[in-house]
Amino acid sequence: MKYFTISILISIVLWLIGQAVPQFSEIADCNFWYITLTLWTALSVVLSKWVAKAALQSPLRFTTAIYGVTLTKMMLTPSIIAVYLVLNHPNPTAYALGVFAVFLAHTIHLVIDSQSTVRRG
Repeated sequence: MKYFTISILISIVLWLIGQAVPQFSEIADCNFWYITLTLWTALSVVLSKWVAKAALQSPLRFTTAIYGVTLTKMMLTPSIIAVYLVLNHPNPTAYALGVFAVFLAHTIHLVIDSQSTVRRG
């Protein structure tokens, strides 16, 4: 539950930052941006549960889960940007940078949570 709450807070903070930056505010008001933030939050929660479950089973499963999470996020990021580009929405560069910021923030959160899970053992 704590991970879910922090993930939602990360998305809210990223949305607020998007509203505050004038060059990004047009994208932050777009429905596609809301979908992106919601998708990343849901994905992060699901993937963190996978990592937490794997950490309890064996070191090999934990490592495999981390690689799987990384692969999933790295493949999904350009896919989201590609869909945005195909739909010909405004400011594609700003959107791509925003998606990278979302990717980075949620990945940092996942790494910190995974480390604390492993330390608790």
